[in-house]
Amino acid sequence: MSCKFIRYDAKGQIHATGFCNPDHLDLQNLEGYTLREVNFDVSYLTDYIDLTTFEILPRPPGPTSLLDLPVPCTVTVKSLSLNTEETYEVDDGVFEYDDLPGSYQMTVKSFPALESVIEVTL
Repeated sequence: MSCKFIRYDAKGQIHATGFCNPDHLDLQNLEGYTLREVNFDVSYLTDYIDLTTFEILPRPPGPTSLLDLPVPCTVTVKSLSLNTEETYEVDDGVFEYDDLPGSYQMTVKSFPALESVIEVTL
């Protein structure tokens, strides 16, 4: 017999899922994380822990444009023509980027939302 578990951090981000013998569940805990036994499938990629209700929920979709950025977030700008990359911390919902005309791939990260990739041509 085995039990399912998840390991998550103080933000509610799930870092691991697994199975183990119930007698060894306490061995799965690591400092800085919370361990929880579950009886259903959980994905560390698409689920998170709501720290208000402690429910396991699907991560919401990320933004679809640079006009609806979550606060705070990280935007990584990759120039597809120059093959360069720069990362910006956005803490006010406004992102301004001046560069040469060309095609860019913007990756937006803001937990618990899923990562978004937005293509922009200037």
